[in-house]
Amino acid sequence: MFAILGFGLLFRWWTILPRLVRGILIAVVCIGLVVFGTVEGCIVSKMHAQGEPNLDYVVVLGAQVRKSGPSLVLRYRLDKAIEYLDENPNTICIVSGGKGPNEPFPEAQGMADYLKEHGIAEQRILEEPDSKTTEENIVNSKKMINDDNASIGVITNNFHMFRALQIADKYGLDNAQGIAAGSPRTCSSTIWFVSFSPKSNSCCNSRFGNLFALVKGIRNKLRGGIHTGFHPSTP
Repeated sequence: MFAILGFGLLFRWWTILPRLVRGILIAVVCIGLVVFGTVEGCIVSKMHAQGEPNLDYVVVLGAQVRKSGPSLVLRYRLDKAIEYLDENPNTICIVSGGKGPNEPFPEAQGMADYLKEHGIAEQRILEEPDSKTTEENIVNSKKMINDDNASIGVITNNFHMFRALQIADKYGLDNAQGIAAGSPRTCSSTIWFVSFSPKSNSCCNSRFGNLFALVKGIRNKLRGGIHTGFHPSTP
């Protein structure tokens, strides 16, 4: 849409368009800017979440693993988990992720191996090896927690945190706390400009997911039904 307007102005198409059409185009652009700014504001509001100390559980959301080990995006999540677990020795860690078609083993297995290699005791790690989406990460991890009153943190990259917490809220972890890991520079440089699919946890597939989470939160609030945890004014 921005490109069309740009070319229209450059080649003077704009001046020959009917006033009604020009008004509609301007309105569409304005709505797009508002939506873009709102989504980005929600994402940024959760990018520095750190969670409280001494949580009962932390759930690390999976991403791609290779024979050589976790992908760069996933290492950021796991390094944040290691940092938190070292500082909070009573916290149990759930690593969640199944085996994708291009992966040699379940993500949970690769994640657990990485944590153990970096000094986290095996008895503190629970593997959830079946999930293929963020929704399944949350649902399947929740089944592994027997205490309904347990305090829970969710560890994922900062760009994915807003969506992850919305999904956690939707599926019953409404008190889950975010613990945001960093992101590779390739993610940081492209997140503001690329449109993404709602299914994946990777930096290349999170934008539409964040937009879906925002829209669903607003819709449910307006219906006055499901509690979504969407608080746009919350820092």
